[in-house]
Amino acid sequence: MITSEFEIRRYTKKELARLYRPNTPKDKSAVELLRRDINYCWELKEALEKLPSYNVNADDFPREQVKLIVEFLGEP
Repeated sequence: MITSEFEIRRYTKKELARLYRPNTPKDKSAVELLRRDINYCWELKEALEKLPSYNVNADDFPREQVKLIVEFLGEP
């Protein structure tokens, strides 16, 4: 049985984006791609928007948001 090393915790947007897009040359590009992935997955976007902690302009993803992102997009 393979166990995951990924920890569900608070991540900065840059940190999480880099985990999902490690080969993207710029941090800003990785964040934009993660934002695009979230927006394309309307079920994820809708679930995030229902959380009181969700703020599209925030610099980080709290633990509960990371959990949803992983549920919909899979582990990075």
